[in-house]
Amino acid sequence: MKGVIWKLVLIAAVIAVCVWSVYPPEQKIRLGKDLRGGVSLVYAVNIPGDGNRDEVLAQVIDVLKQRVNPQGVLDIAFQPQGLDRIEIVMPLPSPDVRVRQLEFKEKLEAMVAQSVITELQLDQALAAGDAAARFGGEDADRVAQFTSLQALYAESQSARNQLQEAMADPNASVDLTEALQDRIARAELRSDQLRADLLAARLPEARVQTVLKLPNTARTQIVDNEVVAMPSRRAEQIDLLRAEFPHLSSSLSDLLESYGAYEEVRTGLDDPEDLKRMLQGAGVLEYHIAVTTADPQGVNPDDMRSQLLERGPRNTDSVVGRWFPINDIKQWADTPEQVAALEADPASYFAGRGLVAGARDGQVYLLLYVTPEKSMTHENGEQWSMQRTFRQPDELGRDAVGFSLDTNGGRLMSQLTGPHIGQPMAIVLDGQVYSAPNLNGRIADRGVITGSFSRAEIEYLIRVLAAGALEAR
Repeated sequence: MKGVIWKLVLIAAVIAVCVWSVYPPEQKIRLGKDLRGGVSLVYAVNIPGDGNRDEVLAQVIDVLKQRVNPQGVLDIAFQPQGLDRIEIVMPLPSPDVRVRQLEFKEKLEAMVAQSVITELQLDQALAAGDAAARFGGEDADRVAQFTSLQALYAESQSARNQLQEAMADPNASVDLTEALQDRIARAELRSDQLRADLLAARLPEARVQTVLKLPNTARTQIVDNEVVAMPSRRAEQIDLLRAEFPHLSSSLSDLLESYGAYEEVRTGLDDPEDLKRMLQGAGVLEYHIAVTTADPQGVNPDDMRSQLLERGPRNTDSVVGRWFPINDIKQWADTPEQVAALEADPASYFAGRGLVAGARDGQVYLLLYVTPEKSMTHENGEQWSMQRTFRQPDELGRDAVGFSLDTNGGRLMSQLTGPHIGQPMAIVLDGQVYSAPNLNGRIADRGVITGSFSRAEIEYLIRVLAAGALEAR
């Protein structure tokens, strides 16, 4: 009997420890796709007939893992299927994450809708005489627009009142009434377009999402040999939004609070669409001659910067040049002081290197040519590929990525680099600029991507480019 009691005590202790180890279950137990629900994405891999299928699938899986889950902390599984397919499984987020995500999205949609100024709101503000104070914010151009509209409104109202008095006065001349009618018509004609532009202005959801994805860590800058604290890139852009849309200040604060609560619990991939977007990059390499400050042929850098701010990088008027985002600004600076200078004034910093740069929503862009004679892409049916990628030292002894092109690629590279010796050629990977070295001579079938890359970045570049070299898509 005594032995039975000890056995029961031991069993109870083991059960208690087991219960304690999984309590609370919503935090300690990670449900898989079958229990929690999830998505399974199956991709076909285009492998050349003479390729080693097992090797290609393994390498593509390795590339995708490094891109999507480099730290191995996300609950995402990659498995080869058959001879040419890959299955990627992602469990859906927990109920708590879904609730916070939904709350954030609802607040974001409401704020975007609120950013639109209605005709009634504008009419009320003009009648009260405070349109500039209410909607202008701290943006000088926006304040000037509302001030001009307010003045035109006042002019029109004054002329209307005088016209009513003249119409009621039997002694008023026809010339006076016609002059007043002309004043009203001219004031309204000038205000119609300005009014339409202001009513059409709104805060795009994509812009808010871009700002929220910026780093939220505080920065420092050295001024007169003293370390000066600077706001994070996200906080800096939030302040700009507040200045540009002052009537959204309260809603923006609520949105930030909701996003903070969501950010605390999210894994980084709570939406299958996020995973799909991260899987889209295919290691597509392009080369573009960069626009220089000394000889910006066919483009006006100042106009392009204005269009970048007003319309975004993809909506400029030029058919010669286009803005490309820089992958990592730290690759373009050697010291913290240079990083601070670059962030403070990208245009001046890159002008010192002879390059044309601009910034929007905390993202730095370089202006590159996109014409056929100044770029080497896969558009218009051009077929070329890399044959091999490898690590090699550059002229300064730093780690660099060497690559060799196929016959057609070598021919196209020679045609691109020959006429542009002495000019910077940007190396663009998946639409982002990684480097823009000067061409010291004509390049044929072999080249090198140089820069101040870390070991991890070198390995990432080699993996991604190697997948392209195997023609896996």
